[in-house]
Amino acid sequence: PTRLLWSCLAGRAAAHMEEISPERAPGRAPNRRAPSWQQKVSNEEYDSMVYKMPANPSAVDYVLVWPRAIASFFVRVSAAFGWRYVCFVILVYGLNQGLGESLSFFATQYLLTDEQPDGLGLPPERFAAIEGFAHMPWQMKAVYGILSDLLPIAGFHRSPYVLIASVVGSVAYALLSALRGKALAPQLAAVLLMLGNFSMASPDVMIDASMAERTASNPRHGSDLQALAWGMMSIFSLVGSACKGVLLSTFGTRTLFALTVVTSAALLPPAVLGWLSERRDVEAAPCCCARKTLAKARAAFSDHGRAPVLRLSLVVCALSFSLGGTSLATDSATIICLVGVGITALVTAFVYFEERKVSRVLAKASVYIFLSGALQPSTPAMFYWYKETESNCSPAGEAEWEVAGGGSGRTGASSLWHSLFGDVHNEFRRPCFEPEFVGLMSVVSYASFAIGTAAYNRYFSAWSYRRIWAFTQLVFVFLNLADYAWVSRWNVALGIPDRVFVMGEEVLSPLFARLAAMPMFILAARLCPEGIEATLFALTMGLSNFGSKMGSYVGIGLLSALGGVDAPHFANLRLLIVVRSLTRALPIALIPFLVPEGSPSDLEPPTPDAIAPTAPSKPALDESTAPDSKAATSA
Repeated sequence: PTRLLWSCLAGRAAAHMEEISPERAPGRAPNRRAPSWQQKVSNEEYDSMVYKMPANPSAVDYVLVWPRAIASFFVRVSAAFGWRYVCFVILVYGLNQGLGESLSFFATQYLLTDEQPDGLGLPPERFAAIEGFAHMPWQMKAVYGILSDLLPIAGFHRSPYVLIASVVGSVAYALLSALRGKALAPQLAAVLLMLGNFSMASPDVMIDASMAERTASNPRHGSDLQALAWGMMSIFSLVGSACKGVLLSTFGTRTLFALTVVTSAALLPPAVLGWLSERRDVEAAPCCCARKTLAKARAAFSDHGRAPVLRLSLVVCALSFSLGGTSLATDSATIICLVGVGITALVTAFVYFEERKVSRVLAKASVYIFLSGALQPSTPAMFYWYKETESNCSPAGEAEWEVAGGGSGRTGASSLWHSLFGDVHNEFRRPCFEPEFVGLMSVVSYASFAIGTAAYNRYFSAWSYRRIWAFTQLVFVFLNLADYAWVSRWNVALGIPDRVFVMGEEVLSPLFARLAAMPMFILAARLCPEGIEATLFALTMGLSNFGSKMGSYVGIGLLSALGGVDAPHFANLRLLIVVRSLTRALPIALIPFLVPEGSPSDLEPPTPDAIAPTAPSKPALDESTAPDSKAATSA
């Protein structure tokens, strides 16, 4: 699956690089130096750099086998792609996205939930609304590629956009670390968090495009480049997860944001110094840049095979901004939910009617990928319930919600309903997880993701798309119901400590989430027609992110319908868990109508049923719009 996926994503990049290269007059010498990434070692030299154990290894050789293998790995990828580019990959995927994402997302949780002056003290509904707005940049990845391709800055299509993202992220996180109390209003925090996410999502797209070019130039070395990206992101994410809880408890939320300033600013020097080894578009002079941009845009949107995807990318971007702006402008959960339902219908319609011009099978699969997230409401209510707070864990707080619980005087149906879904106030204390333990939960989740990837490749790759998605959705129903047992405190009654019980969930939930995600990556890549693979794959990943965040907006409506599930009493929390768990089965009803037959291990992809013109078209935006290569190649 790895080879198939990456060849589908990057197979057209070489042809596209020739297409976007500025044309030269006959006999005219090029006025630019060839990019350093073309100056590679031969395959024989590259293979000779792979570490091999000696013929008669000693005990020291066995002890040092992994350090030597890793060292030889960095030596050969640096020889093939240049040490500057390798460092750039490490900075983008490892430091900025791996470590920066881990620290900023964790700090955001506590910034939005902690009481003032340390945090904003938001209820779960506003938490979900602001988080949904802040994550909009991850839903627009295809648009970044389109913009950078059509609008070069100083003749460059990639490095200036990385530079802009680095400056924006540094300023945003610096303000988040400096502003306190009333100076940091929820709306301002949402905008700053959104800009911080942009500083991670945009460089991810730019570096993905450059990796596609290099892999297409020499596929034999491409797998090592992907291993570098994924390995660095995983290592830095684990380091961040292991440290973030201790850092937050010791120094506070603002310190994590201050450290994220460093991870964003780290991209400035390599972007300015040209470590991306990017070709300069010599025809992008200021006098003709606007005219050339308009000509390229007109040509792209006139292409029958490419125009539907470009239009859909822009529509998804506009709808995402509309929903995010609505959630930020109003506190009314009813309005947010109604707008969310309307935008869900619009996205579904636009995805189907635009992508069916490329392939009906692809259109149905994309609709399923979006709706499977949108139909499953998610809320941060459980985080509020198990985190360490004054109302959850102090004697005064416990006395308040224990007295409020009551439960006496109910008879008949009312008593049964209360026993099943009413507030739980018994002799058992709430979990009261401190930040250190919440950070440790992230470490376990990352390890579980890796186990899920290995388990999929070993045991589930031959399962059909329909079978594995139906199976994982059923598992999600029961995994979510485990929260019902936890909130009811059945685990404590049985002698199972909270920390042991939740670690079981943290192992199983990410594992099955990975099992569900792997077929999606492979199906999206296999259904992408030639010439628009990168743009379409980035759009599909954006739809997946949009669907997941749409589920959080649906969760806002669910919280409102239940009358709120707020601290300190958490009324109707068990009812919320039951409803949320049952909705995990809703995507199963869509599978027979939207998911194609076949399995990821089939030699031939599902019949595309294309109805777009089959005449070859110039891949004007193929290379530029980056595939979500890390997600794809995790297969």
